[in-house]
Amino acid sequence: MSLFSCGGDDTDSNNSAGGGYVPSDYRVSGNVEKGPFISGSVVTMQPMNHKLQSVGSTYSATISDDYGSFAFNPAYFDEPFASLNVNGYFYNEYTGKLSNGPIILRAIVDLRDKQSVNVNLLTHLKYQRIMNLTSDGKSFAEANKQAQQELLAAFGLQKYNSKDVSQYSIASGTDESAALIVTSAFLLGKRTEAEFTEYLAKLSADFAEDGVFSDTNKEQMKNDKAVVLGRLDDIKQKLIERYKSLGRDINVPDLKNFGDWNDDGIVGNDIYDPSYPVTLSQQEISAPKEGGHYEVKIESAIPLFLTPPGDNYDNVEEVKLTYGYIKMSKEINNNVLIIDVQPAAYRVQPDNEVILYDAVGTVVTSVTVHQEGNPEGKYLSSMGESFFAAVASRLSEITQNYCYIDFKYGNQLDEFRAPVYPDDMHLRNFWNTNYELLRLWIEVLLRSGNEVFEPVYSTYAALCYYRMAVFFGALPYIDASNVGNYDFRYSRTEPEQIFGQLEPKLKQAIDQLPNRRMGKAEKAEDMATLSKDVAHVILADIYMFQHRYQDARTLLKAVVDGGYYELDSETRLAADSREVLFGVPVNNTTRSSRHVPQNVSITSGLIMTYSDVLLSLAECEFYIGNSSSAEDYVSQVTSKKHISLTGSSVIENIQTIRNDYMETVGEYFSFLKRNSLAESVLNLQPYQLLLPIPDYSVGQNPGY
Repeated sequence: MSLFSCGGDDTDSNNSAGGGYVPSDYRVSGNVEKGPFISGSVVTMQPMNHKLQSVGSTYSATISDDYGSFAFNPAYFDEPFASLNVNGYFYNEYTGKLSNGPIILRAIVDLRDKQSVNVNLLTHLKYQRIMNLTSDGKSFAEANKQAQQELLAAFGLQKYNSKDVSQYSIASGTDESAALIVTSAFLLGKRTEAEFTEYLAKLSADFAEDGVFSDTNKEQMKNDKAVVLGRLDDIKQKLIERYKSLGRDINVPDLKNFGDWNDDGIVGNDIYDPSYPVTLSQQEISAPKEGGHYEVKIESAIPLFLTPPGDNYDNVEEVKLTYGYIKMSKEINNNVLIIDVQPAAYRVQPDNEVILYDAVGTVVTSVTVHQEGNPEGKYLSSMGESFFAAVASRLSEITQNYCYIDFKYGNQLDEFRAPVYPDDMHLRNFWNTNYELLRLWIEVLLRSGNEVFEPVYSTYAALCYYRMAVFFGALPYIDASNVGNYDFRYSRTEPEQIFGQLEPKLKQAIDQLPNRRMGKAEKAEDMATLSKDVAHVILADIYMFQHRYQDARTLLKAVVDGGYYELDSETRLAADSREVLFGVPVNNTTRSSRHVPQNVSITSGLIMTYSDVLLSLAECEFYIGNSSSAEDYVSQVTSKKHISLTGSSVIENIQTIRNDYMETVGEYFSFLKRNSLAESVLNLQPYQLLLPIPDYSVGQNPGY
């Protein structure tokens, strides 16, 4: 707002009673900025005497544009003081939209000041304080100076005291403009116009009393700043766009530099400047399993914090990690980072990074904490226990449905005779539960970032895709890039492409998984600690699906040479049998087994057995040309289990064993398919080598 005098010069700058004022005509114009008030808002001007009492007539003007501009016609003043009241709508810098309701802003001015001034939030907040100080006998100049010093100190803006706040403009591109924007933004925040009006009244009354804000209001403003901090870049951009839409280009400094984010009463001393790097006495801590006390000296020009403003990072490790983590307490005291590492609770203690932030949440530096694992400790956190229990449950259901489909379709029984309908319960459950398990894995890995479980995931994923490919052929392939697409409305991928993705991951899993006997997984921890033999067998199954018998033989031979498993004379295997290579707990042992022979169980939860490994190895040896080795592996199984065979070839004998002893020797339908026997043995049409897709959103296999 510009104030132009049309009368003579004042010869007495003392505003006290009896001062030598020269009555004058003044033409008053300027801008009102919260964000800028919009066209049509009403500005009133009330002449006042040196005691700031209202005198004379009230003048009225209307804001003429969306910059907040207004102008009064020249008016006669006995004394050069006036109050300005603005009532109207404004641009809300927090939301980036026009306000839904009006607010009122005020200012008191000395009309002899011919400098440019504005009505804004800071002029409003010091209004009542000026009134109180003048009622105590101070001149306007004294009251205005004191009120401004107190107000800027309350916001940590002392360095900007050389210019009266009535000269601050959000559009000027100066440091003062940025300070005004930030202060206006966090005081407004998420409040409605009615709430903001009420809040301003409370702040004005509080500040007017003694020139400071109460502890309650300080705490509220601290919370308000935390809310607005993360939106400052957005506020800046939208303010620039607002003025640009009005035909004016403005510059807005980086707003993060103009808030007292650490509430020490000084703006600008709490943001990290790389020109003044932070140094630590050490950046790595290696703790024994018993834990320990550690102190790291900090040399920094700014205060540092253990959490970003406005965020609560308590227990972040337990939320993010699905296996062990380093338990510790940490604090910063007198430029010393104090870390107390608690005794290790887990066998695996992944590194924990203690991050140090500046007051606006910028990562400044960090300390990496290592800890020796506790051999007697747990492997999984509570979240890990829940997660792998869910994995076991889904895999159990998948396995039971897979065994049911494999046995019933492979034996062409009445209730599951080709062609099968797409809405068959077992097909639908098998399909859905596989994808539930895959999605669950990917989402947990994305959230936790636990690299230690990548080889475990790859092994389970390969098992799911291999089994589904046997039944359905091309499949939707989900990974981290498309896991959110829950309805699977994207293209199916051919098995060869899926296996091409999984092969290197399985090879890596074989390198990383422990070399030990697996057996039946009775606990969540067992599900989380697969042995490399499980990955050996799954990759071998994929290779046999692709007729890569030499590659499959190498993997299966590694399982045999490991010596962890041995044949059992029983055809119904107990959970603790050394013939069990991998199995899962059974969810429901009451599933229908009608027409299933006594020596076949489709609800045992067995996924891999040593008999299956030997028969697959015999198949590989046969196709490689090692007939005697092939016959020897078959003989090992039949001799131990007292099975009599009459077939004329290795493949014919393997077929008989797989058909009659499915629980012990595993898959039958996949064996028939890869050996080109399924059509003749099961009397299938070519299209029936694939089962119907139970999910109509991804298309259907031919013939169904």
